[in-house]
Amino acid sequence: MNAPAPIRVLVVDDHRVVRAGLSAILAEHPGLTVVGEAGSVVEALSCAAALRPDLVLLDLRLPDGSGTQACRRLKGLPRPPRVVVLTSFAQATLVFEAMDAGADGYLLKDSDDGALISSLLTVASGKQVLSPAVTQLVLRREAVSPASRAPAHLLRTLTARDLDMLRQVAEGGTYKEVADRLGLAEKTVRNAFSLMMARLGLEGRAQLIAAYVRATEGL
Repeated sequence: MNAPAPIRVLVVDDHRVVRAGLSAILAEHPGLTVVGEAGSVVEALSCAAALRPDLVLLDLRLPDGSGTQACRRLKGLPRPPRVVVLTSFAQATLVFEAMDAGADGYLLKDSDDGALISSLLTVASGKQVLSPAVTQLVLRREAVSPASRAPAHLLRTLTARDLDMLRQVAEGGTYKEVADRLGLAEKTVRNAFSLMMARLGLEGRAQLIAAYVRATEGL
């Protein structure tokens, strides 16, 4: 039996030394191969379109824009890659912005080599990953959010299609993947999520997913 092809990774960071270090770490695992490096949003989009990586490891601070902007545009490509944010900033606002843009993971640069590689393999398999410190940050934020106070209300308010879309995204699906499965336009799914968040008074996709998970835990 042939071994599976290595996961093709594009490394995006504005510091050349950091890019080189990350590439060296990833090269040590036979299941990963770095197909390119980029130091800006423009370079990241160009490389992603040309190289068609399976996964993009993305810094949030880039010289010509934010990683969040880059993530949203990467997810709009005909063949969108999985995207993992790798940053030094553990701020709730940045986490929620990245997740709303479609990020599949949010890791901190103090992660050890083994944890980084394990997280990338997990995301490549279709799941989402947060650094432990980021998970705690999200949970603390969610503890005081409107959704945390009335999870049952979520199930009564949303339609069956809303809940189906939420389930698929909570399981790691992207807006485009959900749209394709349901025979919808990606914009329709994005609009549906925006309406759900507005209806429930939530600030972003991460809060909505957290509320859904709490509401369905006992079912």
